[in-house]
Amino acid sequence: ERWGIQVDDSAGLPLHHTVKGAFVLSAGQMAAQEYAPVEFLKTMKHPLARLGFDSRHMTDALTRMEQLALRGIRPAPGIAGLKQRLLETEKFGEDDFVWELTDALNACTPNMETAEFSTHIENHLRFVETLAATTETSGAARLWADEDGEALALFFNELMQIKSNIPPLDFPSYLLVIRQLLSQKTVRPKYGTHPRAFILGQIESRMTSADTLILAGLNEGLWPSDIPHDPWMSRQMRADFGLPAAEQQIGIAAHDFVQLASGPRVFLTRALRDSGGPTVPSRWILRMNTVLEAAGLNLSRQRERDLDH
Repeated sequence: ERWGIQVDDSAGLPLHHTVKGAFVLSAGQMAAQEYAPVEFLKTMKHPLARLGFDSRHMTDALTRMEQLALRGIRPAPGIAGLKQRLLETEKFGEDDFVWELTDALNACTPNMETAEFSTHIENHLRFVETLAATTETSGAARLWADEDGEALALFFNELMQIKSNIPPLDFPSYLLVIRQLLSQKTVRPKYGTHPRAFILGQIESRMTSADTLILAGLNEGLWPSDIPHDPWMSRQMRADFGLPAAEQQIGIAAHDFVQLASGPRVFLTRALRDSGGPTVPSRWILRMNTVLEAAGLNLSRQRERDLDH
């Protein structure tokens, strides 16, 4: 990104980290927290939040709302609490544009009480579409456009197909379900990425060849990754069931490394520090150094010679 290159990442971006996905979750959280100041400003200052107003009026209303009602002691919950705080302020008049903002929010706020899952979805989406509407464009047209909007629409459409499998619950609990399910969906851009640069996982890289390969993340715990603890099955139980040993993944990772490191032009890279602490080189790096040193070579010295040339 520093050089303006958009790379196609095979892992994609989690849907709840996209612009549209984050907005849908933030809007729901704002309603669930009954318009608490932090969530209110986080959502209403989002580029998609317009509530049917033009940009200038929305900016002015939010600035005035923050000055009059959201600073100092938190107002009482809900739109009623915001209105009460406004009425208590000497600088406020009921013809103030900020009053229109609270009325518009009050008219579209979803119900927090226990209801069917499909009812919460309908109320939630109606709420975010109302928030996203501008004076010129409907909220639906803005919300469901582009790759992340299409993926979000498909996600909610799939949820409606399984609505009968989820019991009735209140709106905050519904949001927890939505957040968890959204985190499992990813989005990849369809257009605009560089035609020759790719970020691939180990599985995808087995089916691709390239002139130059950068093998990144060669730290112990990343490549190979740590073997996760299985709380359900011991090693003996896995063997009794005929399942492969957990260490098999390390063998597969080693195979991938050897195949990729045998490319025509390869860069081996790793982070020297992570979260402020030093890291341990991958066992593949240590093993390669051991073999090279036996032949009178060394990865570090080889790198220095390459830089000199």
